[in-house]
Amino acid sequence: MQTLRYKTRGNADPHGKPRIFFTSHPDDFERYFEWTAEELLKYQDAAVWYLPEECPPGAQEDAADDLETLLSQMQLFVIPVTTRLLTDPGVTLQRIFPLSQRLHIPVLPLMMESGLDELFRERFGDLQYLQPENDDPTATPFGERLEKFLSRVLTGDDLAQRVRDAFDAYIFLSYRKKDRRYAQELMRMIHGSDRWRDIAIWYDEYLVPGEDFNAAIRGALEKSRLFALVVTPSLLEEGNYVMKYEYPAAKEAGKDILPFEMRETDRDLLHRFYEDVPEGVHCGDLGRWEELFLDYLKKIASGAGEKDPVHNFLIGLAYLDGIDVEVDSSKAFDLISGAAETGLIEASQKLVHMYRDGKGVPRDYGKALAQQEKLAALMRDRYRGSGDPEDRGALFEELLDLSDSFYAVRRMSSAEEALLEALKLTDEEDTNYKKYSRRYRCYDALGDLEAAYGRPERAADYYRKSLAYREFMAEGVKTGSVYRDLSNSYISLGDLEVQLGHMQEAETWYQKCLEIREKLAAEAAPGEDRELAQEGLASVLGQIGRAREMQGRLDEADGYYRRSLELLEVLAAEKNTPWYRRKTAILYRDIGSVCEQKGAFKEAKAWYLKSLKIREELAEALLTIRARQDLARCCIDMGWLEEQQGHSADAESWYQRGMSIRRKLAGEAGTADIVRDLWSSHIQLGDLKKRQKKADEAVTHYRESLRIAEALQKMPGDERRSLLISCGNLGEMEAARGNYDEAAAWYQKALEIAEALADKALADGALTTDERFNLCITCNNLARVLQDGGHAEQALAYYQKGVRIMEALFADTKSIRAEDMLGILYYNIGDLKKDVSCLQRACDVWERLTSRVPQHAGFRERLETVRKRMKELEGEPL
Repeated sequence: MQTLRYKTRGNADPHGKPRIFFTSHPDDFERYFEWTAEELLKYQDAAVWYLPEECPPGAQEDAADDLETLLSQMQLFVIPVTTRLLTDPGVTLQRIFPLSQRLHIPVLPLMMESGLDELFRERFGDLQYLQPENDDPTATPFGERLEKFLSRVLTGDDLAQRVRDAFDAYIFLSYRKKDRRYAQELMRMIHGSDRWRDIAIWYDEYLVPGEDFNAAIRGALEKSRLFALVVTPSLLEEGNYVMKYEYPAAKEAGKDILPFEMRETDRDLLHRFYEDVPEGVHCGDLGRWEELFLDYLKKIASGAGEKDPVHNFLIGLAYLDGIDVEVDSSKAFDLISGAAETGLIEASQKLVHMYRDGKGVPRDYGKALAQQEKLAALMRDRYRGSGDPEDRGALFEELLDLSDSFYAVRRMSSAEEALLEALKLTDEEDTNYKKYSRRYRCYDALGDLEAAYGRPERAADYYRKSLAYREFMAEGVKTGSVYRDLSNSYISLGDLEVQLGHMQEAETWYQKCLEIREKLAAEAAPGEDRELAQEGLASVLGQIGRAREMQGRLDEADGYYRRSLELLEVLAAEKNTPWYRRKTAILYRDIGSVCEQKGAFKEAKAWYLKSLKIREELAEALLTIRARQDLARCCIDMGWLEEQQGHSADAESWYQRGMSIRRKLAGEAGTADIVRDLWSSHIQLGDLKKRQKKADEAVTHYRESLRIAEALQKMPGDERRSLLISCGNLGEMEAARGNYDEAAAWYQKALEIAEALADKALADGALTTDERFNLCITCNNLARVLQDGGHAEQALAYYQKGVRIMEALFADTKSIRAEDMLGILYYNIGDLKKDVSCLQRACDVWERLTSRVPQHAGFRERLETVRKRMKELEGEPL
C-alpha cells in the first residue's frame, strides 16, 4: 500500500485544502520539489502531495496501480520538465501523466530548461507550459502567470465554503486505509441516485498514518449527521485507528451509526471489538439497503435546491474538485454545463476553464473558445442591462482573454475585433487610472498582433499610443511596478526599431529604458527586488551594446557590454545558478565578438575561452540539451575566430568538435532544432572549404546538408528554409565552376521553395519580412546565373520581379536592409541593360544610406562601385 506525503503552509492539516500532486524524474526531485512547493504555496493555500523521495523508481512503478486510487482525487498535477524527464521517460511520463489525461486532471508543466520545445511537444502534445526563467524582459512575470493559472484551476477558500454550505447534510465515512476501494464503492452507491448527490461525505482519504489528526476528525464528526462504518475483516485487526479513535469518538458524540458490510465479516467479533455496534446492512442485500439507508437519507436530504442553477453549479464544483465528495467528472460536467445553459455566468466561466485545462473533460481548445464566445455574449448582455462598472470591468477582462484565445488559433481578425471592443469600453471609465491602465493594455495587445502579422510600423504606432498612457500613469503613480512597465514599453519600441533597421531610433528608446532601470537598481532594497532590478539593468545595457555593435560603434558597444558584465558577474557569484552563469558566458562571447571585429584577435580569443570554460562546466554538470547546444555554438565561434586569422586547420578542428557534439545530440534526441544545428555545421564546413578553394569537399558538405534538410521536411514544423539554403549553396558552387545551367536548376528549385513559403505565410495572414527577403534574394541569384549563362531576357524578368517585391517591402517597413537590397537590384538591372538611369537610382540609394549610416563600409564600397560603372558607360575616364 503506497503512502503519499505532503507539504502545506506551516505543516497545517491538509484536509479540505486543494490537492496538488508533484511528480518528476527521480533525479530531479531533490533539485525542484522544495522550490516548486514554495512557489505553489505562495499563491494557494493548498496541500502539495508527493511520493517519498527515498522511494526508488522501481518501487514507484510497482505502486502505480495503488496510486491510481489516490491520484484520482487530485485537482492538479505539477511536473518540472527537464532534459532527463524527456529523454529518459520513467513512471512520470509512462504511467502518471497518461493517468492524468485519462482521468481528465489538469497538468501544469514547469519548463525548467530552454531548448526543449520540440521534445516537449512530442511528449505532452499541445499542452501549454509555464517557464520560471524567461529571457524576454517584457514578458509577464512567472509569479503572476502562476497565480492566474492556480486561481483558474483550483477552488479557493471562499468558493469552497460556498460549496460546503450548499450540501444538504454530511456523512462521516469511517474505514481502514487498506479498504480504500470499498470506501469508494460505498460512496458511488450513495451518490448513484441524483436524489442523494447533495449529501457530502467526509473521509480522510489523504491523512497520513501515524499522524495525529484527532482535531480534524472531531470537527468532521461534529457536523456529520451519520457515522457510516465500512465493515470488512480488516476492521477486526486489533489496535487499528478506526477501533481506537474514530468509533469511540462517534459513540461519545452520540452520532447515529450505520455499518455497511462490504465483505463477509465475523459479526460476533465485530460486536466484541465495537461496543453496541448496530446491526448493519450487507451491501449485496438491496432490499435491506433501501430500508435502512435510503429511508434514513430522506430524513436529512431535502433536495430542495435541485432546480436552482447556482446550487447545481456549486454541487457540480464539489464533484469536480472532490470537495467532501468523491471526484465524479461526469456528474460534475452535467451539473456545471446545465447551469451554464441557464445563462449562469460563473458556470459558463468554469466550463471554459474545464475545456481549456482538461479538467473533468478532455482538453479541447476549440470547445473552450466556442464556450468563451458564449460567455462574452452573456457578460455583454449583463453589462448592457446593468451599466454597473464592475460588470464593465469583468467584460473588459473577458474580451482581452478572448482575444488571446483567438490569437492562439490564429483567428487574427477576431482577436483584433475583441481588442477594439475592449478599447471602446474604456471610453466609459469614470477614473483616469482605470481608463489609462486599460487602454495601454489594449494598445499593447494590438501592437503584439501587428507584430505577429509582420507589420512592425503599425505595431510601433500602437506601442507609442500605449506608451503615452504609461508615461502619464508614471507621472501620477510613482511605484516601482509602474516604472518597470514603462521601461518594458521602451524596450519593445527599441526592439521594433532594430527590426526595421532604425538603429539610432532604437537606441533612443533603449536609453530611456536605461535611465529608469538605473534608478530602480539604485533604489531597490536587498532581496528579490534588487536582484530583478540589477538583472533588468544588465539586460538593457546588453541591448544597447548590441545596438552599438550593429552600427559599427565597437568601442561604445564594448563599454556597455562590460558594464552589463559587472552586474551579471556579481549576480552569478551571489546566486551561483546555471541561469546567471550562462548569461555571463553570453556576455564574454559578446565582448569577444567586438574584439574580433576590431581585429584584436588575441583578446577576442581570451574572452571566447572564458565563455568556453563556463559552457564546458555547465555541459558536464547539467548534461542538458541546451548546455550542450551552447557548447557546440561556442566551438563554432572559436572556429570562426581562427578562420579570420587564416588558421584554417585550427578552424576546422573547432568546427568538427562542434559538429561532433551536434551529431551526438541528434542521435540522442533527434528533434528538428537539433538536426537543424547539425545541418548548420555542414553549411559552416562547406563554407570553409569553399573559401579554401576546395570545391569538391565544399560540395560534399553542401550535399550532406541537403540530405539533412530533406530529412527535416519529414519532421514537425515547416523546415523548408534549410532546404532553400542548401539548394542555393549548391547553385553557387555550380555557378563558380561555370556550370550555369546546373546552377540555374538549383536556384530554380530554391525559388520554388521561397515562393511556397511566401504563399503559405500570406495565407496564414503572417507574411513577414524574412519570407519576402528570401524570395527577393533568390530571384536575384537566379537572375545572376541566367545573365552569366547568356539568358539576358530571362535574367531581366527575375531582377524586375525582385524589384517589385522589395519596393513593396520598403514601402511597408522603410528599413535600411530593404533599401540596400533595392540598390543592389537597381545596380544589377542597370549593369545588365547598360542603363545609366537605373544605375543612378542605385547611386541615390547608397548616397542616402552612406549619409544615414556613415560608419557602414559596405555602403561606401557599393557607392564607389556604382559610380565607377556609370563613368564606364558614360565614357568618362576612371
